[in-house]
Amino acid sequence: VASNDGPTCIGSTVQLSSTTVTGATYEWTGPMDFSSNAQNPVLSNITPEMAGTYYLIAKISPCESAVSSTVVEVINPPDFTIVAGGPTDFCTGSSVTLSVAASAGYTYQWQKGGVDIGGATGTSYVATDAGVYKVNVANALYSCDLSSNELTVSTFSPPTPTFTFSAELCAGVEVSFTNTTSIQAGQTPVYSWDFG
Repeated sequence: VASNDGPTCIGSTVQLSSTTVTGATYEWTGPMDFSSNAQNPVLSNITPEMAGTYYLIAKISPCESAVSSTVVEVINPPDFTIVAGGPTDFCTGSSVTLSVAASAGYTYQWQKGGVDIGGATGTSYVATDAGVYKVNVANALYSCDLSSNELTVSTFSPPTPTFTFSAELCAGVEVSFTNTTSIQAGQTPVYSWDFG
């Protein structure tokens, strides 16, 4: 009797199994020209094309069994790409909401720098700190463990405007003002002078 331990997710493995027949040899065939003489072959790195019916014949010369079959189901999970609800580079004190698609039966665990974020188990997370974020998604029913893409969030210290000037501030004297504000690498400054 042929069986398997699926259904399973794309990229996972499926174990094909046969009841033991003492002294028998086994002939498995299936999609994509699959064949194996193992009693319990493993299908690795499953793709959608590998889904379908697998057939088994057990042989003890000169006899062979009737054909037994088992259907391998491959689950194609939703797209769990992280989407940012705004700019991912901002000043300290601000934030950005990161989110992934909600799908029934899946659980979520957000990480920053490869470390689980306590309590961050929803489909969205409000990031206030710089770091590399991703979310691990699991479906216990189908033994699917997936990871989203990684998204980098950058934060910057707000600039403190400073400037110097070239002469005393006296009526009728031309004065040259020079910006001396220190800008953190990665920021794009925009200046607005006000002499009012």
